[in-house]
Amino acid sequence: MADGAGARTEQRVLKSLIYLDVVLAVLAAVPALALGAPALGYLVAAGAWILQRLIAAATRRWTRKIAEPRLRLGAALFEGFARIWLLGIAIIVSGVAGGRADGLTAALVVLALYTVAVAVRVITGPPEARRRSERTIPRADRTTGAPERAAARADRTTGAPGRTARAERMTGPTQGGGAR
Repeated sequence: MADGAGARTEQRVLKSLIYLDVVLAVLAAVPALALGAPALGYLVAAGAWILQRLIAAATRRWTRKIAEPRLRLGAALFEGFARIWLLGIAIIVSGVAGGRADGLTAALVVLALYTVAVAVRVITGPPEARRRSERTIPRADRTTGAPERAAARADRTTGAPGRTARAERMTGPTQGGGAR
């Protein structure tokens, strides 16, 4: 029972780490602005970062519903590049609207938050591993692939020389001298 409680605690800690970059963006605003960081650069970059994280979460839920793997990959790639462009545009807008100091501040904020986000992803593992650890059903017990395994067992047990049960089902019995 202690292992189950420890695993749940670990899952909660890992889940809370996923949003560490957003928390830092908000909490670091007060000391950064108090120490004289350009307000426009910091606020535009932090706002763009939080916006791109919201877009990522919404798009992740949306892409899970797409059944076609190519469309899912295309949507994920488009979303990823769009978020990068959003951050780049935020840096440029900060620099043009506020000056070089604001642009530099925006770039440093985005760089710092991106570094934190990448470090958290390295610590928590790939998204598939995080999703798998959240499931209560062990991977071996899931039914994914069960029809293929059943067909493979049936193929091994047929007595047809050179023909498998799957081939028999798909094309019908052989013609001319083969097993019927």
